[in-house]
Amino acid sequence: MRFLETNGWMHFSLVFFDALKKLPLLFCLCGTLLMVFPQDSNVETRINELKLKLAAAHEKSDQLVLLDSLAKLVRDQAGYPYDSLARRTIALAFEQDSVKIGTEQTSNLIAYLNSTAQRAREGMAVFLRFQERDIVLDDPLLVAQLYANGADSHYFSGELAAAIPLYDAAVAFALKGQDSMLYALIRTYKAAAYSDIGKFAEASQALSESARFFQRARDTTSLLRARNSLSILYSQNGFFEEAKKERDEIMAVVRARQDNNALIPLLYNAARDFDKMDKQAERIAALGEAYAYALGPEYDQPLGPVLAYGLLKAYVQNDSVVQAERMYQKIRTDFAQDTPVPYEWLYHEALANYHLAKGNYTKALGNAKWVLEYGTRSGEFELVYDANKLLAQLYEALGNTALSYQHYRAYMHHKDSIGSVQKIKALSYYQTLYETEKQDFKIKAQHTEIALLDTKNKLKTQWILFGGLGLLASFTIVILLYAQRFNRKKRKLQTQFAQHLIKNREDQYTHVSRELHDSVGQKLMLLTKKMRGNGNSDTTSLAESALEELRTISRGLYPADLESLGATKAIGAMINEVDAHTDILFTHELDDIDRVLDKESALHLYRIVQEVLNNLVKHSGAKAASVRITHRGNTVEMVINDNGKGFDFEEKIKQSTSLGMRTLLERAKIIHSRFHVESVPSKGTTIALTIAVQK
Repeated sequence: MRFLETNGWMHFSLVFFDALKKLPLLFCLCGTLLMVFPQDSNVETRINELKLKLAAAHEKSDQLVLLDSLAKLVRDQAGYPYDSLARRTIALAFEQDSVKIGTEQTSNLIAYLNSTAQRAREGMAVFLRFQERDIVLDDPLLVAQLYANGADSHYFSGELAAAIPLYDAAVAFALKGQDSMLYALIRTYKAAAYSDIGKFAEASQALSESARFFQRARDTTSLLRARNSLSILYSQNGFFEEAKKERDEIMAVVRARQDNNALIPLLYNAARDFDKMDKQAERIAALGEAYAYALGPEYDQPLGPVLAYGLLKAYVQNDSVVQAERMYQKIRTDFAQDTPVPYEWLYHEALANYHLAKGNYTKALGNAKWVLEYGTRSGEFELVYDANKLLAQLYEALGNTALSYQHYRAYMHHKDSIGSVQKIKALSYYQTLYETEKQDFKIKAQHTEIALLDTKNKLKTQWILFGGLGLLASFTIVILLYAQRFNRKKRKLQTQFAQHLIKNREDQYTHVSRELHDSVGQKLMLLTKKMRGNGNSDTTSLAESALEELRTISRGLYPADLESLGATKAIGAMINEVDAHTDILFTHELDDIDRVLDKESALHLYRIVQEVLNNLVKHSGAKAASVRITHRGNTVEMVINDNGKGFDFEEKIKQSTSLGMRTLLERAKIIHSRFHVESVPSKGTTIALTIAVQK
């Protein structure tokens, strides 16, 4: 969820995962900026003068002018009741039919409640009351700012579905007022809402459109925001390395500016991704640095609670008992007494994790249920995902197996949906679009290049018209060369993305395999032992069968033998297993390659052998096959032969359904190897892979 900051860069709008469920992309919309007045000794004098004039004024029209000035003056002054003063001004303005003052003060009050007071639900109520007035105003930019603030109040209150049409209305008014920058900023906020509810393609479209406006306006800061939001889409879909690359470039600029206000949410986002990658030391370090900045005197937003909750959760999840207890006591002292508690969803999630670690299951259960209800109501799928995981653990600890299993299934369902094909396709579209436009963020030279190409195209047209068929042929060749270059770039982008998907899938396979082995597998093993002790042979047999199936699935997801046995023995064991369970006679000769290949190359070689053997068993119709892996000098060569029916390799690779063969080719590219297939119908197939290695 976005946050609002008033320092000029941000509008609390990246999408914090996990506790916050969103990462902050902080930037300010014109309508949400607090109006800042000089902090000099004259401010107090001016306030007192306005108070005296207000007390002496008898005409309501005079009172309104004075109230309006006073409300604007005290808005950012500590110790003054801006809230009540603004409400009084709004009431008098509409009573006197001063629609413009009433609308402007309403917009300012909503922005104040959203950001400074952090009471977004009150801001939402103020906006809804304004809508009931059915006001008609001829200032589209003022209305755009009002609707943007109203949309923010819904957004920060978790009412994401209701926020989007309000952002649409704000966009329409910004266009009517012909303010392209305001239009682009509101589109960026809307993109955050789309991203939060899982509509990644729509989010990327909105961000890309906004980025074009920022580029034309030469607004570097806003371009950085757009890149920041794009990095969030990477994170939401599991592309953490790509997200880190984008964020690191942004952080380098922010650090050079010494802008700690902008750095804090970036560090929080980095910590969240470190958690996803199980880099816990880096996670805690990033949170600690952000927390130190947030406590500094120059920082002007109350983000201490956000970072304190994040640190508490990180400490308890990493068994840092002393630090966790200190942070818990600080939260109780500094934040828990507030009404409402700041950032309630983060607060309850942090407490659920803390009480779970302390064994206070009843307290943990209450907080986890609160988080689940909030996530379900607001449509934030990652909140629901984490809450179900917590509840599954809690009910298991309480001995309620049925409810534990129910929430575990819900957790797995949401986990699968996060990485579903629909979202991967959406990110595929977004990544291709982003890679195409990425150079626009870095250099201006592309505009010159485009203009140059346009000039060349005009010259080509003139030559075609006046130069005859000979020149037409020449330019046709030039056009074909440009087309070839474009196709090469396109294929390169497709290859890069395919390799990203393979890497991401291997990471997910590894994670799920370890979860199955370390969690579910251990529980099934304990269940099996208990059944043996009870003497129930049927139940014992069923439990043992389930345990064996789970181990088979886990081995399929990630070859644990690679780590325990090494690549050579792991491949040999796989061949022997296939040989034992099929009618095909397998032979193999394997050189020791354990110290030759690095971990990534060994994994991809194992996967390639596995895929080839699977295809061989399913489709070849062979009676015999051989596998040979040899190490000679600077190369490792794999050759797999069979005497089956063969196939047309060129035709196979053209088929859109031949995903297995395409995956083999992409894996070979990842490890910079040569992949060759010789297959003759009715005469068998030979598949060879040559990997270059260092001596």
